[in-house]
Amino acid sequence: MPAPVCASSGLLLLLAVLTPGTAQASPARIPDRSAPLSAAASCVAAPTTLCLNNQRFKAEVQWKDFQGHTGSGQAIPLTSDTGYFWFFSSNNVELVVKVLDARAFNGRFWVFYGALSNVEYTLTVTDTTSGHVKSYTNPSGTFGSVGDTDAFSGSTTATAAASQTVQLRETSRLGGMLEIPADLSGTALAAAPCPVEPTSLYLSGCRFRVSVSWKDFQGNTGQGQAVPLTSDTGYFWFFSSNNVELVVKVLDGRALNGRFWVFYGALSNVEYDITVTDTTIGQVTRYRNPAQRFGSAGDTQAFPPGTCP
Repeated sequence: MPAPVCASSGLLLLLAVLTPGTAQASPARIPDRSAPLSAAASCVAAPTTLCLNNQRFKAEVQWKDFQGHTGSGQAIPLTSDTGYFWFFSSNNVELVVKVLDARAFNGRFWVFYGALSNVEYTLTVTDTTSGHVKSYTNPSGTFGSVGDTDAFSGSTTATAAASQTVQLRETSRLGGMLEIPADLSGTALAAAPCPVEPTSLYLSGCRFRVSVSWKDFQGNTGQGQAVPLTSDTGYFWFFSSNNVELVVKVLDGRALNGRFWVFYGALSNVEYDITVTDTTIGQVTRYRNPAQRFGSAGDTQAFPPGTCP
């Protein structure tokens, strides 16, 4: 990967994101919000369980790190449709999951997830009304982003339990692969509160400003609305505040390879550009996602620690 360039050079670094192949259905316009669900809810939230889409769907994650340690993802709800899991520490967001009611579009419920982690994990989603179970397996070393628009039937009638497993085969890798330590997140602390801007996140000790511009399938454009989660991580919504579209994390990896690292995971397949600015040295790096693709990436060469020449 070419080295990032300083803002003063006038050059832009545009990185096309690889799309996970077999784990996706055909691209479809994602609805801005889910429709009301008439079936009785039966998911019970727990420390390791997300209940999504009016409590109908249960999401759980089992992970395995590079040393062979295993565990369960810890669940944090964000909206009625969306939540995330952390694996190793509560300030380190690893996997974001969304379940949408798209019965008005194709008679199905849709499952989306975007990863900010490259460890092995299995995401299991259960329709508590029908008993159907669908699992998504992410191999070690892979940053997965999936939009499954054929995930679950829209029927509210209980059926014999069925199980299906989807194996993610392709990877999205930027800037080389490094094992991400469990305790890396949260090492950069701000001396004062970060600036608050509607369309910008300030991450990794407020040093990095992140913004997003998007373009939908009808040609409409806009700016992502920023919501901070931890000192290193935040998300953007594009069309409505209850619809999480993109999660971004900036980590201080200088102790490992002398660089700052950028990770993002998408739950949207519209076109967008992520702009990350190092406010200390003025360097700008941009990541572009083309329309109809779900992108997740880990750039372990994103920013140097020193001053731009």
